[in-house]
Amino acid sequence: MENPTKESRMNAKEANSKTKGTQVFNVPNDEKGQAFMRQAAEYLNRPVYGIVRRGRGERPSRRFHQSLPLSMSEWIAVYVKGGDIEQLRKRAWKESNEKAELERQVELLKRDNANAQTNNLRLSNRVGELKTEIARAEKKARMHKLTDENLAKYREQNEQRREIKTVKLFGFNVKTKIVDDTLVIG
Repeated sequence: MENPTKESRMNAKEANSKTKGTQVFNVPNDEKGQAFMRQAAEYLNRPVYGIVRRGRGERPSRRFHQSLPLSMSEWIAVYVKGGDIEQLRKRAWKESNEKAELERQVELLKRDNANAQTNNLRLSNRVGELKTEIARAEKKARMHKLTDENLAKYREQNEQRREIKTVKLFGFNVKTKIVDDTLVIG
């Protein structure tokens, strides 16, 4: 890169006043200009915009009829290329949908958590009720403890009840029971 002269800097300033289209400015091809280009590239919003640099200045031959290599140029024409707006809209729409979906999932998880806490409270209340019922049943069982002796008496009484029958005899209801294979009326 040659050291540009004062004249080439003036050419760059003149060219700035004549920029057209997406060309933003012309930068002298010297140390200050290179530092400027590095900073511009650093702070550029890359997803949306891009920088295109073209070498400008005296052409040494016809071979360079469009742009010069940057190493041979006196100044650099800087063009800012905008991102594809439709692509950016699609990306924004997609990200918006993803955000909405994540928010919906968070709300569902919050509701599930609230439902789980409510169900947990209901279950712990039910467990308490069942423990109380079990305690009552155990108390009743202790009060009415059936021993083998009490069970035998209950069976005997039940058998006697089965043996006592009411029979209609001559229009009267008569109780009968069988004792030692004999029918007893009485």
